[in-house]
Amino acid sequence: MTMKKPLSLLLAFSLAAIPCLAQVQVNVPQVVTSSSDYAEGRMAGESAATGSFLWFFAGFCCGCLGVGACYLFDKPTPPSSAFIGRSGDFVTGFNDGYRGKKKNRDAMMAWIGCGVSVIAGIIYSAIYPSTLSGYNIY
Repeated sequence: MTMKKPLSLLLAFSLAAIPCLAQVQVNVPQVVTSSSDYAEGRMAGESAATGSFLWFFAGFCCGCLGVGACYLFDKPTPPSSAFIGRSGDFVTGFNDGYRGKKKNRDAMMAWIGCGVSVIAGIIYSAIYPSTLSGYNIY
């Protein structure tokens, strides 16, 4: 009987600490160069990045699992043809800009696919409600 109170207090304090731990920011060092080639390459990389319809279909067919797969497994690689005859600063800037923007756009495509799937399911269940009533779980 006396063990329940300390255990419940420990559980309450640990649950209260979770939001505090979630807001801790990790400082990741950024490599910043003042070169105009780097800035030009970064802008070119951001404009070259496009969202992939593969992630749209992953979000549409798999829902939240497809979105999670996008965050876990998407490793964007920039096209090597953009580097021909360019300086090292341009290539570094292009890689940074491309990877950041491509990952964001792929995740957006996966979320759009997931949303379209949910909306299609709601519309389907509104149009054909009798198909859902045929399942008796008792």
